[in-house]
Amino acid sequence: MVAVFLNCLYAGGKLKPPFFKGHLDNFQRKLTGQEQTPVIVQKDLYEAVKENARPDFRFYIIPKEIEETFISKYPTTRDAWKMYLSKEIPEYSEIIRQILEQIQNDFGEEIQAVLTYTYSPSLRRCCDEQKIPVIEFEYSPIRFTTCNYTLGYFCRENKFSSEECQRRYKRFQAEAAQAKVDYFTRKELLALFLQKRNLSVLYDYGKGEEYEIGIPLSPPDDCLQETWGACGNDELVKRATKLFGQSVLLRCHPEGMEDAKKYGLDLDTSPSSQQFTARCKRIATNISNVGFDAMLMGKSAYMLGEMPFSFAACRTLEQEDDFVCGNQFLNYMIFGFFVPFDLMHQVDYVKWRLSGPGEVEIFTRHRDYIFHELFKKMPQAAPGGNERLNLLLSLRGEKPYHPQKWPMPGLSNGKSDWVRQEKQYLEKIRSMREEEWVWQQLTERDQEIFRLEMQLAQFQVLKGEYR
Repeated sequence: MVAVFLNCLYAGGKLKPPFFKGHLDNFQRKLTGQEQTPVIVQKDLYEAVKENARPDFRFYIIPKEIEETFISKYPTTRDAWKMYLSKEIPEYSEIIRQILEQIQNDFGEEIQAVLTYTYSPSLRRCCDEQKIPVIEFEYSPIRFTTCNYTLGYFCRENKFSSEECQRRYKRFQAEAAQAKVDYFTRKELLALFLQKRNLSVLYDYGKGEEYEIGIPLSPPDDCLQETWGACGNDELVKRATKLFGQSVLLRCHPEGMEDAKKYGLDLDTSPSSQQFTARCKRIATNISNVGFDAMLMGKSAYMLGEMPFSFAACRTLEQEDDFVCGNQFLNYMIFGFFVPFDLMHQVDYVKWRLSGPGEVEIFTRHRDYIFHELFKKMPQAAPGGNERLNLLLSLRGEKPYHPQKWPMPGLSNGKSDWVRQEKQYLEKIRSMREEEWVWQQLTERDQEIFRLEMQLAQFQVLKGEYR
């Protein structure tokens, strides 16, 4: 039997039952494969969900006085939570031991795994004593907010560590060397997962880098950042501006917009993290998933804190050479380490993972599951070129990928030539529009790119920058 553990003592009390209620709702909607599920929750969370609780969920309550006694020992709830995340708490360990024993007595069988959304040293200590695996669930960077499919973290160890991922990746490399594993390109992965509104980063791949570095700022009073990050926002921004001056773009958490203005740097308002990332040559962060967005988009990712994928990133801003992770690593993370969100809520899948399948076997099962969910089939196209990329786009109902590099007529003669013939070029553009058979062959996006490139070339020539 698989149990669920949720605790809503989170982020200084700001995200209490409503936040973890969403996590519990995920389990209530998605968890399948056993007749009854024991759920260990705090009293406040139970009160928030009990009226609409699944009848096959059996709740085991952590008494409210346990939390109150624990919090009273610290100046603030936030300080208490930071301690809860990083140290074993004796009063929690004792009640968790009792509940685990009660569950096994009530169900008449051993607990095979405990699923949780939050790292808890107290829970891990109790489960380790009884040799019960703990699996941390969480949304991965491939999620519903910016992608058309959601993958999740499925960590046997602390999510805010790269050790488990690094060990497993080495095993995957060894197994893949003996097997025929087909890898997707970065562009194919972007085409596969990005929401339609974010596909512009695919068509503009490698263009539009306005800033030397982008920093996704942590939310204010973020206990996870304070516990697992290498430094705070202030220190990260200070180091970045020392290296890159004002060419630093900040992306704020909605709650941190006012605080971010103090830095006097440009603030990003892009609709998505991918569009923010596209504006920057590199990304620096502590524990943000945006670091993985940078990797996927072929940017240098500077991960100062610990995340599963941080070992494949630059680890200090002062690193001399930019580094871009390899394509094999990206494929492993997406199809091997991350797990389809619905699949990881299936008890049969959890038990299969506990049986110790090989890394290539995990990779293949996830990949095939994703393609079946998205398209009901695997794309039959040879890798290389744009054939498979365009097949993926067509399966999604999108236009083919064919970036155009339009020549800038007459610009080779420099500024005087441009100024003298500017009217002629503008007339040429107008005539192209009138020639329907020419202009209509361009997509709307190609037309816009052509216009913008003409404008950019004009500015560069007039400033003496065009080469």
